[in-house]
Amino acid sequence: MPLLAVRTVAPDTRVGLWRMTECPDDYDRLYREARSRFGALSRQREFVCVRLLLAAMVGNGVSIRYEACGRPQLTDGRHISISHTRGLCAVIVADNRNVAVDIETISDRVTRIADRFLLPEEQPLCGQTTDRLLIRWCAKETVYKLFPQDDLTFRDILTTRLSRQTVCPATAAESGVAERGTLTIVNRRRNISLPVYYTILPDAVLTYSIEPEKG
Repeated sequence: MPLLAVRTVAPDTRVGLWRMTECPDDYDRLYREARSRFGALSRQREFVCVRLLLAAMVGNGVSIRYEACGRPQLTDGRHISISHTRGLCAVIVADNRNVAVDIETISDRVTRIADRFLLPEEQPLCGQTTDRLLIRWCAKETVYKLFPQDDLTFRDILTTRLSRQTVCPATAAESGVAERGTLTIVNRRRNISLPVYYTILPDAVLTYSIEPEKG
């Protein structure tokens, strides 16, 4: 099935994951809209799959609009963030707070560009494994999306402590999840710390974060 999972991660927040395997022609209305917007089949598929995943998470009748800063929002007022990588798309939806999600395919490319996105004080923390580097890459992308108005760069985002929870083999085989955990992030522009949650999948790393409550 294309729908891999929908998980409640906070009282008002859900994360969904969809494998983009279907042909957009199977969904005439969505495909027509996608084709009017994008020439590339890959972009059309992303457009269609994100909306199918959104419908699976919140039902039909809700669409996506974009704020001036580029952040997506749902027409019913709920908050949403979207990410896609090779063959996968992820969506996070929350009722009352801004949220952000990122998903990236696991590859050794991240090891070749580590010095572009890691601060000197972060590099000893990494262990330099592909998974650990990719978690930090995705976490920084997540925080960048969470605060689009801050115009952050990777140098403004400091990754610190990483806690891990290895999933038992039986559960991992059933869920396709090898490990979950939390990474503490500092937004240096605001001088605030917040958690970014990660999941290691067989072929990708998924991260998400929820805007801290005010006060």
